[in-house]
Amino acid sequence: WRSHALDSELKVRRLLPPGLTEGEQQKVAFRKGLDFIKDHPRLTLRRAVIKAANVWGLEREVVGVLLKRGYGKPERVTVLSVTSAILGVYVLTILGGITGLSFAFTKPGQAMPFHLFLSALAVFFTVAHAVTSGHPRYHLPLIPLFSVYTAHAWTIRQKVWKGRQSWTFNVTLLLAGLLFAIWTREIFFVE
Repeated sequence: WRSHALDSELKVRRLLPPGLTEGEQQKVAFRKGLDFIKDHPRLTLRRAVIKAANVWGLEREVVGVLLKRGYGKPERVTVLSVTSAILGVYVLTILGGITGLSFAFTKPGQAMPFHLFLSALAVFFTVAHAVTSGHPRYHLPLIPLFSVYTAHAWTIRQKVWKGRQSWTFNVTLLLAGLLFAIWTREIFFVE
């Protein structure tokens, strides 16, 4: 969203001694990171939760560049149209994908290992980036898979509607509510 706002040299490298090779910089940075985690466990946990949420954040990079006039001076209607299209498609894909995946678990069979694998992959991506550098671009490799589950949700929409009282629907609502809270925070509470 605002990754272009800081000069890359101001982000981390100024904290490292000058004249180090790339490998030496990595070692020093890793050591400093572990020291920080040891000295500030609560702050580290808080940041990890925020970074995990950021992984599933809204697709705002292009919108941010448009607003900063990185692509020239677009008309207001262009910015609104691009923003609506990007956010709308992303929200529908993720919510539809969660619905399709949740309801796929109700049907045991040969596809179950794939459903479990995708779920584990989504959790792995989230946890891995929660402890490193959570950014919405890290969910991009999962979007095609979520798109397949969104299509699945569309094909079983009557089953989804009839299953409103099932545990599957409750799991879907819980995850959708969590994402809604994340997205609301991003829009209204983050500078």
